[in-house]
Parts: sequence; structure tokens; C-alpha cells
Amino acid sequence: MKLAAALCMTAILSLSCHSTFAAAQGLSEIFLFKATAETKDGAVYHWEYNSPNDFEYHEKGKAYHGDEAKDKVESIYHHAQVTKQTTDEELAEVFKNNGFSELQRLDVRWQDENGDLYTWLWQEAQTS
Repeated sequence: MKLAAALCMTAILSLSCHSTFAAAQGLSEIFLFKATAETKDGAVYHWEYNSPNDFEYHEKGKAYHGDEAKDKVESIYHHAQVTKQTTDEELAEVFKNNGFSELQRLDVRWQDENGDLYTWLWQEAQTS
């Protein structure tokens, strides 16, 4: 009985520590995911998924489509764990922690299974 209670408590704690993970949907469950990241050195990266199976990835002026782009799009989407409650700051941190430490601007668009479109825009604060 104590073991069952401990397992329940562990499950509850792990869900509450990262509630967006529990609610995040896979790409196959949504209509659209687009993210554009700009870095301080002027490089632009773009990930795009359109339902049911259209993938696109741009890196420093070079475009990849279909299977060539799929892994890149799926990877960043998996890390982003986008939900309706996600904030622009949370998304910026995800990108910074996944190879874009010099992130300057981030634009993310996500259309859920109901067709509702959500947009996040993050820009690094300018210091004077």
C-alpha cells in the first residue's frame, strides 16, 4: 500500500513539475507549427509543419523539404512542448537551450486540432 501511494505521489509530482508536457500534442494531432528564430549574428532559421505531412526547414539561406526537414521540425517541436498556456519566454528558453543561445528574435505559430491559431513573438530586450 505504501509503495502504491509513493508511486502515485511521484506521478503527480512529475506531472505538476512540467504540466505542459502532459498537455502537449504531437504533430499528427495539430494543423500547423511554424517557428522562425533569428540570432544575433543575423542568421535565420525556420521550421514548418502543415498537416498532414508537409515539413520544411530553413537554415542560413538553405531550404530543406519533406524527409530532409522532418527530423529537424519534429525535434524542435518535441522540445518546445507547445500548448495554449505556453508563454513566449518559455519558448525562447527552449530555443536558447537547444542550440540557439544567441537568440535575438523568435516567432512561433501553432494551430491546434480545433483550428485555433496561437502566436508568440519574443524579442530580446534592448539595453541602452
